[in-house]
Amino acid sequence: MERETRELPCRLTVEERSEKGIELVALHREVDASVAKATHARAQAKKRAKVIEEQIASGLEMRQVACEVGVEDGSWRCIRIDTGEVVEERPATVQELQRSLPLDGRNGRRKS
Repeated sequence: MERETRELPCRLTVEERSEKGIELVALHREVDASVAKATHARAQAKKRAKVIEEQIASGLEMRQVACEVGVEDGSWRCIRIDTGEVVEERPATVQELQRSLPLDGRNGRRKS
C-alpha cells in the first residue's frame, strides 16, 4: 500500500476551540478596523470630489495670492499683485491713517 496525505475532518480539542475563538475575535476586529478606514477614505474622497465639482461649475479655485495692503487716499485697500485688482476696500481706521503719515526723520516723529 502507498501513503498519501489528505485533508480530512478532525475533532478540535477544547484548547484548539479556544484558540480559534481568540483568532476569530482578532479577525473581526481587523475587519471592523478595515471597514472604518475604508468608510473614512470614502467620505474624504466624496468631500474632495464635491470641492472639485464646485470648482469646475464656478470656474474658480481658492489659492494663496500675494497682495499689497495699505492706506491710500483715506481708504484701506488690499490689491492683488498679479492682476492689480482691488479685492477689498474700506475706510481706513484712525490708527491706520496715523501709521500712513510720513515721518520727518527726527527721532521717528511725524511731520506736522
